[in-house]
Amino acid sequence: MEPERDIAGRQSQGDRPYQEDYYQVAIEDALGVRGGDLLVVVADGMGGHAAGDIASRVATENFLREFSESLDVDTVRLSKGLRGANEAIRKLCEEEPQTYSGMGTTLVAAFLRDNMLRWTSIGDSTLYHFSRASKQFKRLNDDHSMAPILAAQVERGEMTAEDAENHPDRNVLRSAIIGEPLTEGALDQGKPPVEVEKGDMIIVATDGLDTLPLEKLRATIEIHEASDASVVCKQLIQTVESRRKDRQDNITVVVFRVV
Repeated sequence: MEPERDIAGRQSQGDRPYQEDYYQVAIEDALGVRGGDLLVVVADGMGGHAAGDIASRVATENFLREFSESLDVDTVRLSKGLRGANEAIRKLCEEEPQTYSGMGTTLVAAFLRDNMLRWTSIGDSTLYHFSRASKQFKRLNDDHSMAPILAAQVERGEMTAEDAENHPDRNVLRSAIIGEPLTEGALDQGKPPVEVEKGDMIIVATDGLDTLPLEKLRATIEIHEASDASVVCKQLIQTVESRRKDRQDNITVVVFRVV
């Protein structure tokens, strides 16, 4: 029987001394998803060695636990997962403040059911959709860093594109999972959902992938459009690494394609 899913994940440490990204993929009967469903969770921790890596892992695992235990509609399950992840980080910081104070993580969770893609996210990790039919490629979730603010200033003529690209605060987060109360304005709840079709690709990644300009990212995906998800993951990571950016961030990429 022809497989219904083509999924792959790949990571690179980049030019950092440790890996702070973490991801999990749940398919079919795992974690309360039924046959044909898919749940991808990607997190990018912050706080340095022994904190950022723990934050991303703890947030992801608690998101999956809360999601799997909920019997609500999908959008509510995603929201509960995010709040469960945040509560787990709060407890860690409260119980061991000397070790974990200041830790946090971004998180994006993408859930596919019946060809409808729903998501929730906080921070600057990314969710992209490539339409095989229209060749349209776009980011679906909000970017909770300073990058969109700077882009708006460029559009208004308040700064140049080069100044925005090299701004020291470009990657500063405006929201993240840090154990503080989550406000609606700090979240992207993925409403309305996006319908995906056979042959479409979904890319879930940490911001290390954003080293690639959007057009370069699109071109890489188009070149390998007919390849397996594992090949697309490998090529995206290699393209980032080939740029040899100083202090290149950790990179995590999960590619899903309906075959």
